[in-house]
Amino acid sequence: MNRMMICGYCRINPNGILTLLMILFFFPAFSQNQMVMKEYKEKTFVEIAKDIEGDHTVNIFYKPEDISERKLSFNWNSISVEKAIQTLAEEMGLSSLKYSATSFVLMKSQIDKNAISNYYENIQKQADEKSNITTNVIHLGEATKLASNGLATISGKVVDESTNEAIIGATIFLSKDKGTSSNYDGEYSLSARPGLYEIKAQYSGFQDYLATLDVLSSGNFNISMKRETVNLDEVTITAIAKNAAVQEVQTSVARIDIKSIDKIPTLLGERDIVKAVLLNPGVSTIGEGSTGYNVRGGNVDQNLVLQDDAILYNSSHALGFFSTFNSDMIRDASLYKGNVPASFGGRLASVLEVNMKEGNVETQRIKGSINPVSATLTADGPISKNTSFIVGARSTFSDYIFGLFSNPDLKKSKASFYDINAKLSYKKGKNKLALSAYRSSDNFRFANKFGFDYSTSIVQASWNRIFSNSLSNKIGIVYSTYNSNQNDFTTGTSSILSSEITNMRLVQKLLWSGKESKFEAGLNAIFHDVLPGSIKPLEDNSVQPAIRLQNEKALESAIFAAYEFRPMKGLEFSLGSRLNYYASLGPQEVYEYYSGVALSDSIISSSIKDGIIKSYLRAEPHVSIKLSLAKTASLKLGYAKTTQFLNQIFNADTPTPTNQWQLSNSYLKPNVADNFSAGIFKNLSNDNWEVSLEVYHRKISQLYDYRDFAKLIVNPHIETELISGIGKASGVEVSVKKNAGNFNGWVSYTYANTAQKIEGINRGNWYNANYDKPHNFSFILNFQPQIRHTLTFNFNYSTGRPTTPPVSSYLSPDNIYIPIYSARNQVRIPDYHRLDISYNIARTNNQAAKVITSWTFSIYNVYGRKNPFSLYYTRGYQNLPQANQLSVVGTAIPAIRFNIEFI
Repeated sequence: MNRMMICGYCRINPNGILTLLMILFFFPAFSQNQMVMKEYKEKTFVEIAKDIEGDHTVNIFYKPEDISERKLSFNWNSISVEKAIQTLAEEMGLSSLKYSATSFVLMKSQIDKNAISNYYENIQKQADEKSNITTNVIHLGEATKLASNGLATISGKVVDESTNEAIIGATIFLSKDKGTSSNYDGEYSLSARPGLYEIKAQYSGFQDYLATLDVLSSGNFNISMKRETVNLDEVTITAIAKNAAVQEVQTSVARIDIKSIDKIPTLLGERDIVKAVLLNPGVSTIGEGSTGYNVRGGNVDQNLVLQDDAILYNSSHALGFFSTFNSDMIRDASLYKGNVPASFGGRLASVLEVNMKEGNVETQRIKGSINPVSATLTADGPISKNTSFIVGARSTFSDYIFGLFSNPDLKKSKASFYDINAKLSYKKGKNKLALSAYRSSDNFRFANKFGFDYSTSIVQASWNRIFSNSLSNKIGIVYSTYNSNQNDFTTGTSSILSSEITNMRLVQKLLWSGKESKFEAGLNAIFHDVLPGSIKPLEDNSVQPAIRLQNEKALESAIFAAYEFRPMKGLEFSLGSRLNYYASLGPQEVYEYYSGVALSDSIISSSIKDGIIKSYLRAEPHVSIKLSLAKTASLKLGYAKTTQFLNQIFNADTPTPTNQWQLSNSYLKPNVADNFSAGIFKNLSNDNWEVSLEVYHRKISQLYDYRDFAKLIVNPHIETELISGIGKASGVEVSVKKNAGNFNGWVSYTYANTAQKIEGINRGNWYNANYDKPHNFSFILNFQPQIRHTLTFNFNYSTGRPTTPPVSSYLSPDNIYIPIYSARNQVRIPDYHRLDISYNIARTNNQAAKVITSWTFSIYNVYGRKNPFSLYYTRGYQNLPQANQLSVVGTAIPAIRFNIEFI
């Protein structure tokens, strides 16, 4: 036998391990008490080792490349065999491991003896139990590279075999007590001692993955999972894994399943991630045709919307009918409501974090879809071994719809939008670089009367560096602009109102993950350059004078840290803090006012100031606590202080793309809110049912509203039209979900109240915010009689929102009727309710197909309800105010969408 072929280390052939086992376990232990009494002069290691083996019936295993030809001399007088072999090994710079009475293993690294013992014992155990594992044995690592603590780290990526896309939230088990989940990149990591293991991966809609790993040392093991059936992902808003709502520490967070939104019925069949967000409890909207959404009593501008690391100031197309996100380009999305992590800042109410896909590194793909108003085309694939690309574009062709109307003004109207995404990714070793660009543009014109156009441009780059299995770092830089124009085509007064926001943003995050804890820290910095507004005439004969407000500049920066840990079984904490520093920068013209009187009546003078005009330092603590009540139930508590330095100023029912954005300055202080939440989460029937109940309360200590009859457009001293006060929002959110079966879906209900108290408005009493809607109810039902066919019903109900109507009028001396209004927001418009239906024919189950198609048929607003968007008033009988209802969508709207993919 060649002692130099050590099966556990060299792995010469698959049968070698059996040979070694026979030697180690069945060779007689004759030399247990033998002594070496011999002198060696100028002998090689091999010569001495062979001599000891021949004289004392022992086996010495080593690797030939570890041994030198150096001559050795020993004079051993009654030394034990074990000591002699140890001395011989040390001369070669090796460590000696006595495995059994007759077997010694020599290796370079100093390894925990239990590690090698565990390895062979696991092999023997597998053989004794005659394991029924039918998968092939896969060898991982080399035993000579095993860490000194005897532990090996198994890490890799879980992907969809057909698309090579990362699978987020897959569950990986190495043994009954060793398990983990794949992260947002599909990556996982587990630690174990050497030995034979059955590795198992599971994820809804995919076949279970099984393999046998022969773990020798740390190594990379990627898992490709086959789809069990295609498009079985249900129309649900879910966390990373089925039990994540119970298991994760973070409170008030929802993970949005991007693949599920195909089946959600939407207006004109356009897939829309924001419509999926609106199905969450605690999230509402004013109605069709409104931009943005409201989260837990927050205004639309109090939501931070991120596309990768870039901030979007308008997340909608076509004045709110569609979202600005291309669903085919989205990898994952998360909505944080109120209790946001410390790594996010700058908004009071919520964070919608949307991460874009990277290109497929294995094969090229082209995917397209078309519906009555728009078309989408996406392409991705490899450029080289380490580089991939993905490009997506959407455009609308909706002008023909206006031609179907008899109204001559509508026939002359136009509406269009487009967006383009592109991303280039390079990954080599432990480094990943990404460069991406985004451009969107919207144009709307109502006859020859008015119109809007607005656009967003983004360029960003990021670098991810993995230092070890537990430590990584990310750095990103973003340049973005958002500009908007509002056109008035009225003869004689035609004008264009414009505004613009330009940002340069730097983000950095260091992440360390341990077995029972996680730590992250980093910094954010944004340089704001804002043009609040400018107006100029469109025609030479227009009487509108040209006015341009000064650009406002500010630096918004922060450092943050968060630590997630488990002090005891069943109790977990996430403690974080964010320190914000904000500085309003010159040169700017600053107005001086008399103190102690209303700003609007007390302007003294103005002067140009340079440098730091005003600065604010704000600390934000963040706390989340999870108490496990059982394996499938938990109680969570959360608190977060949030600060906002940039606000959208408007006095209409809903903000428009051209509403002014205003930075904090000497007179407009940052908004500050304290967010509290508590919830109980329970899963039933093997995670098939999810039940949750959350309560929340938000206290806003710095809030602004406009004065009655305020002038907000191109006002150089906007602070004179705004009044500060306080606000509050509270509510109860209930959600019940069924994740699988022929019938599945969910019900969500929210009872909430949002109110404000501002001196000078409503006599200083509390009044409801104009987006306050006490009752919100959503119901989704999926019926899936066959694998490829799904029928979906979506029903929504909400209380009508508040409005301020005129209650009477009087005749002025000039014979003009002057309306007398009620207190602020004292009357509600009628309630909103709508039923939608969609029928989805999913892609083929043929994994070898090169052309894949699917269809979706939908009807939006099935029973044609004329839901009111707002009320407006005219003079009626006896000059009393007459209410008139404006409905944006007042009929049933059918749609069809066709999807095709080339692989």
